[in-house]
Amino acid sequence: MDVPKKFQEATSSDAFKIGSLEVDRKYPIIHAERIVTESGPAVLLSIKGSPYNIVKVLMPKCYSSVISGKNMKSINSQKVSLNLIYKEMCEKSKSCHLAIEGHRKN
Repeated sequence: MDVPKKFQEATSSDAFKIGSLEVDRKYPIIHAERIVTESGPAVLLSIKGSPYNIVKVLMPKCYSSVISGKNMKSINSQKVSLNLIYKEMCEKSKSCHLAIEGHRKN
């Protein structure tokens, strides 16, 4: 990654709760990393909130276990182009329903 891009990411990154994302909007995933929280291991995704704003979202545990180290390498090396899509908040369980869609780049 080049220095201007790193600088831009460092100055325009905000943390968001998954539930505050727009429903059915496609957010391009630009980076994925494993972190450790008070609740244990988790996955933190950096997504494009707008052309000039990078947003970080903490994935719910049920989704974090699905993203493997190999998946993260593909995301971070830009071998795949993926979008995070917030579908809804389940009223009964208060859990977030998410989707990831995309394709492998040539």
